[in-house]
Amino acid sequence: MAIGSVPASINPIGKLCKPGLSVQALELEQETVLVLRGEFDLTGVEVFEQAVASVTPRRALVLDLHELTFMDSSGLGALVLLRERARSGGWSLVLAGAQPAVATVLRISGLAQRLTIIESTG
Repeated sequence: MAIGSVPASINPIGKLCKPGLSVQALELEQETVLVLRGEFDLTGVEVFEQAVASVTPRRALVLDLHELTFMDSSGLGALVLLRERARSGGWSLVLAGAQPAVATVLRISGLAQRLTIIESTG
């Protein structure tokens, strides 16, 4: 069941969507899932933080990255902060289904060795 969605960035006119990040939250029985779509860069950090603040993971927070096409250092920084929040909150952070471009960024940054990453959510 979907519990919320935060849209990609909208220009000041309010008519055109520009590339950005959208996040959809899903509450499952054992975990909370955030489905990330688009590009996770500096412009998406606020969208991501709002989505994370809107959920309360019980055992695990899964970030579904199947539809995430890009991530830069701003996105990596947000993941590091979320990892620390998970540790202090007593729940697990899991990344699932990273596309090759995103998986490469995670690997090169060294975060792939510090985060739990699985191939798929299903």
